[in-house]
Amino acid sequence: MTDATLWTPPGMGDEDKISFLAFREGIPNAANELIRVWLLQALPANRSYSRPEYAQAAFLKFQSAMGQDFGFRRGNFDYYYDEEVIILLSRLDQTNLAYFIDYVLAHTKLSEFLYKHLESILLEARSSWKVGTQGDSRRLMVRVPAAVSEIVESITDKSGAASTLLRKAWNKAFGTDAEPGAAYSAAVKSVEVYTGEIFCPSNRIATLGTAIRDFQAKPSKWAFTLGSADSSNLDQLLGMMKLLWHNQNDRHGSTNYQDVSTEEAQAAVLLATTLVGWFDNGLVYRVEE
Repeated sequence: MTDATLWTPPGMGDEDKISFLAFREGIPNAANELIRVWLLQALPANRSYSRPEYAQAAFLKFQSAMGQDFGFRRGNFDYYYDEEVIILLSRLDQTNLAYFIDYVLAHTKLSEFLYKHLESILLEARSSWKVGTQGDSRRLMVRVPAAVSEIVESITDKSGAASTLLRKAWNKAFGTDAEPGAAYSAAVKSVEVYTGEIFCPSNRIATLGTAIRDFQAKPSKWAFTLGSADSSNLDQLLGMMKLLWHNQNDRHGSTNYQDVSTEEAQAAVLLATTLVGWFDNGLVYRVEE
């Protein structure tokens, strides 16, 4: 995954550029100093003095929210100086540093400049995290290719139940506070908003499984604009719906119960986004009443 706008050292061949521009998991160590400088600008502080006084509460509340002891302590005053902040930040590994940044984003109202500046740091460091929007807050989210991101935004920015559910699915699958089970469930429900109406309109409580059953019973009732009428396009559409439905292993308690992994949830959300996009644009429709 590369971005043509990113800088590369001169003299690199194409293969070297691809390797150099590949996004790194989490926050690369090389970006630590820039991240710390950004946090010194973003953290709540009293800046009316020559030395800013950084609120201890941000660190102590994060430590409490994480349920881990990072050695953040309340001193004689309710603030830290910048050199103390840098020492405290150095105690966080790359994963917890990302969580701390996300905590600051979620709980602090920042200027648009600071949001863009953080995204610029993460992008130039080829971090797998990016600054995204979740509800009314800016949050860290897993970076996806720009073309995919634009399509997702065009779908989730719409009003309606499907867009709301799909937006929730993306936040729970690609955010720092990932909940894979909730993400997968919301992805399925976003598709069900359409499949019930398209494949079994007389059934007001139709699940995706019900729609698959009715669709499979007589596929000639429906058409899909991608591919010719005599092609296997309907079979492939049905296969995608089955793939989404049958791999939600945490839907019911059984001997085969299995928690949904983050990777499975992300795959399901990407698949649901494609299906919702097709259904929302009327590309799958009934041809026989």
